[in-house]
Amino acid sequence: MERITGQNRVPLVEGLLKYIKGKPVAFHTPGHKGNPALAGLLEGLSDSRIFEMDLTEIPGLDDLHNPAGIIEESQRLLAEAYGADRSFFLVNGSTCGIEALIMAVCSPGDRVIVPRNAHKSVLGGLILSGAVPVYINPYVDEYWGIPLGIRPEDVEETLRCYGDIEAVLLVNPTYHGICGDLKAAVRLAVKFNIPLLVDEAHGPHLKFSRRLPTDALEAGSSGCVQSPHKMLGSLTQSSWLHIKGSRINIDRLKGALQILQSSSPSYILMASLDAARYCMVHDGKKMLDGVVDLAQEACERINTIPGARCLGQEVVGEKGVTERDPTKLVITCREAGIPGTLLGDILRRDYKIQPEYSDFYNITLFVTIGNKENDLTRLVYSLEGIIKRYSARKPLSENLNSSLHTVYGADIPRQVMSPREAYFAPKRKVGLRDSIGYISGEMVAPYPPGIPLLCPGEEITGEIVDKIRILKEMGTAFHGPGDPDLKYISVIA
Repeated sequence: MERITGQNRVPLVEGLLKYIKGKPVAFHTPGHKGNPALAGLLEGLSDSRIFEMDLTEIPGLDDLHNPAGIIEESQRLLAEAYGADRSFFLVNGSTCGIEALIMAVCSPGDRVIVPRNAHKSVLGGLILSGAVPVYINPYVDEYWGIPLGIRPEDVEETLRCYGDIEAVLLVNPTYHGICGDLKAAVRLAVKFNIPLLVDEAHGPHLKFSRRLPTDALEAGSSGCVQSPHKMLGSLTQSSWLHIKGSRINIDRLKGALQILQSSSPSYILMASLDAARYCMVHDGKKMLDGVVDLAQEACERINTIPGARCLGQEVVGEKGVTERDPTKLVITCREAGIPGTLLGDILRRDYKIQPEYSDFYNITLFVTIGNKENDLTRLVYSLEGIIKRYSARKPLSENLNSSLHTVYGADIPRQVMSPREAYFAPKRKVGLRDSIGYISGEMVAPYPPGIPLLCPGEEITGEIVDKIRILKEMGTAFHGPGDPDLKYISVIA
């Protein structure tokens, strides 16, 4: 038989090994940063043992969908560690947890308050449940161009305006470490007798250090979803969900998780969740206090570099901001005329430093228990070198401030159909310039920061088309549309 030469390659394996060989400094997820021996966190899960432990629901190993043994005990210990009444392992990421929470509290036609900068998993939950979103825009910082928080008074005004809200969902902390007044939001939820749900994907570490912002369960939320693979040490795609109180129907939640989670859950992912919990309970405070020290020292040093600036606690007290997670480094060199996208590219190419992501003004980096002091030192020296080599001696145009603020602080479009109705409705593609007056069949979210200009079921206006054009000219990427270049857009036929 003729040999198929193309089958002699394993491109994905080759690509991973090539990347690892370069030994980049990781300031992105996952939180373990490639160190499986980290404080014994994943001890026993390396090398060939991974294949030995890649098992299924055989006698003695329990069943994630009907736990009565070692998985049940692990989840009980997790709930105890976080102060929850019930906790659940998630092997399909925080996405399935957010979707399950929404499905557990909302039926078709029910209204739920959602921040406009919520993760796209929320849209999935709305489509699956048939719930109708009542969006609230976050405030936007004009200098940094990032979304801030949502004030409790804005939530209360919305609750009073509609009167039939079934739940409130908030994002805390945000990608940039912004935290709102969760305790005030909880008081509102209690007052209106509805659950407060929190997307806490970026906050599984908050519980274990008093130097970090208040976590959702401590504030009194009814349910939250966390991604320990982002900030702690579990493996990518492993997350967990916590419930406290009686406002969320446990049986309905379990039913939703059975629909959304794989029927063949990975024991390796679940074992890494168990190990991450153990590590935090026994060493979390010491480890996380060390992380905060590293991040704060780096931020202070960056702020001494002419032309560079690192976001600190100065935003606390601004609209919707009560606390900020210092382990999220948001850095700009705009005063040196270096856009965030260019800064990120240079760090990756010339210094082998990998940020979490870049936007027009900033780069964002995650400092976790997997980082060492040398990583932060290397980052600071690299920024000094970049500014010396690439400084334009001219700040980025201030006119972009107003453009970004206008785009990200845009009015929320008129909702004509629910996300579920729009998802299942017949669609067709039209040119972007010809789409004015149509109903959008897809989400259009400039990323970052990920605040949708359009969601499925919303009316497309001339103002929205103009804003998309502005963002395209700035080189902005978009999440959601089938055509990434947005020459065409999907509309309801």
